[in-house]
Amino acid sequence: MDVLFNSIDVRDLLSSPNIDDVNSPLSAPDLRLLIDRLQVRSVDIKSKVRQYILSHYSDFSTLFSQCSDVVSKSENLSSQVSDLIQLISDHPVEAQTKAVIDEILVKNREVKEKRELLGLLDVILELNDRLRFVKEEIRVGRVEQAAEVLRELKAVLVTSNDEEKQPLVYGLLKDEWTECFEERNWIWVCRCKRCFCNVWTMQCGLSKKTIQFTPEVSVEHQRC
Repeated sequence: MDVLFNSIDVRDLLSSPNIDDVNSPLSAPDLRLLIDRLQVRSVDIKSKVRQYILSHYSDFSTLFSQCSDVVSKSENLSSQVSDLIQLISDHPVEAQTKAVIDEILVKNREVKEKRELLGLLDVILELNDRLRFVKEEIRVGRVEQAAEVLRELKAVLVTSNDEEKQPLVYGLLKDEWTECFEERNWIWVCRCKRCFCNVWTMQCGLSKKTIQFTPEVSVEHQRC
């Protein structure tokens, strides 16, 4: 393929000895000779190019196939880029990203609230167990132990007089505590009544003895 890259010297194609003289015009025979020799040289170049292409047919075929693949891939890539641009234009990435972030924040907030509710539920169950313990202690007559536990629970359950601001579950536990407290007071009242009745009975007994003893003394004095 050197013939494609080497320059053609026109002086080699002419027979005039004064070709170096730029002022001397070319004659008609020289011009015809130049044209004929250029045509021959052109045919020779075409023949050599054809021979070169035929001898490297597989290489050129592979090259053209690769070029075709590159063109096809570039068109496919261009189509994908166009689709991406259209997608971004229709659904902005910033808006979708913000929506995803907002959803993550909401989920994290819900998980935190559920954990707090589980912790609160554990506390409520513990308080409920202690209230049941108080009821059982009152039922079997151990009022002092029940009163001690109620005193501890009062600080937890009776937190405010504003019942509207308290959670419902605290209201239920407070009602449970109030019921235990009233039951304890009722037992104390019963015991006080029982003690009062015993004292009154003893006083009545002593009064009867005194009444019975006084006449005897009077009789003895009369006898004396």
